[in-house]
Amino acid sequence: MRRFVVAAAVILLLPAAAVAAVPSARDAVLEALGIQGVKILRTPEVVPLSPGRRLDLGQRLPTASAASRVTFQVVAPDTGVLGAPEEVYYRPSPPGGALSFVYRVRAGIPRSPLTRRGLVLTQFQGTDASLFAAKFVGAGTSVETVRVLGERGVWLAGRPHQFGYVDVRGRTRTEKLRLAGNTLLWQRGRLTLRLEGAISKVAALRIAGTVTPLTDQLP
Repeated sequence: MRRFVVAAAVILLLPAAAVAAVPSARDAVLEALGIQGVKILRTPEVVPLSPGRRLDLGQRLPTASAASRVTFQVVAPDTGVLGAPEEVYYRPSPPGGALSFVYRVRAGIPRSPLTRRGLVLTQFQGTDASLFAAKFVGAGTSVETVRVLGERGVWLAGRPHQFGYVDVRGRTRTEKLRLAGNTLLWQRGRLTLRLEGAISKVAALRIAGTVTPLTDQLP
């Protein structure tokens, strides 16, 4: 596994045209991450944000209703590990939609001072043509490549970084950026998943390793 400690960077789910504009001198770092549609670009400054900004996860819906609105097979961690999600949210972008599961605080899952929840798991169908979210990573945040069930992932830890969604027009809504804590990004086939919480890398990888189709977990 490779580890990168970046002075200041932004992780984006970028369209192919934007990726092509990245200077070739940075390609080794960008491509080393290997997550479909996820790139890392240097940025000169990360602006501090209030830790109290809302999560902006989308529309809260019952699990079955939210799952029926996306075009991909929804997955979730084993309920024996996290239990059922306490809240489920749907967003219409990127194409195919996105789902976020919010899990309550429990043994081994402390309350995050940034999300004020236990864990947040977001999933969407990632492609190089999708622009979905932005992560601004500054000094004191480490970026490390990992493996999740044989597929590539990225672990961000250390100082909080900035996170925000991109709207349907491809614009990052800077007024809705928020601080994010330790985060695991990984691929599962064509899905891109993002797990955020006040947990260790070992715990995040263990949870990610239990992810299976939601339909397999229903009674």
